[in-house]
Amino acid sequence: MRYRLAGFALCVSAVTGPAANGQITTDIRLGLTAPLQALADADLKPGTIFGATVAYQVQPFLHVYVGWDWAHFAASKPEARAAHHYEETGYTFGARFEHPFRATTNWGYRLEAGGTVKHIETENADGDIIANSGHGPGYEIAAGFIVPVSHSWRIVPALRLRSLSRDITNGLVTKPGNLRYTAFEVGTSFRF
Repeated sequence: MRYRLAGFALCVSAVTGPAANGQITTDIRLGLTAPLQALADADLKPGTIFGATVAYQVQPFLHVYVGWDWAHFAASKPEARAAHHYEETGYTFGARFEHPFRATTNWGYRLEAGGTVKHIETENADGDIIANSGHGPGYEIAAGFIVPVSHSWRIVPALRLRSLSRDITNGLVTKPGNLRYTAFEVGTSFRF
């Protein structure tokens, strides 16, 4: 038990040590998605994405983040009473590295790597859910630029890659579903 407490104390001191700034950042992102492959035998059209994250600065250039987002994809050839579109929703978490291009500027770049816990819903033309994959793990990586607007506000265009593998059951038929896509996002970032 005392080793657990010592390990916990060590982790807390590393995160909240003198180098940590404790700054909180919120991001809201909108973007366009491009599927990289078919999902359970369904060809997908490019779609849209919306998301939000909250990040906490643990070291001068390192942040940890959590968030939620929603991505929408239309089927390229929907059939009557079949899947009309697909939605991926869920949670994200990970590490973010932000660094200025030079020490004398606020312009910089951002790199992210993390996990996701998401599910894929299949909906028909009426908007009824006809299949739900259930939540499961995935991953994401991203890279973007930081464009300062003021001391607290920033614009962050980024390119993100996401992957989620879930079985999709529609009635009695279960198919493996691998949703992999890139997203070009533009976000607003506010630092407290």
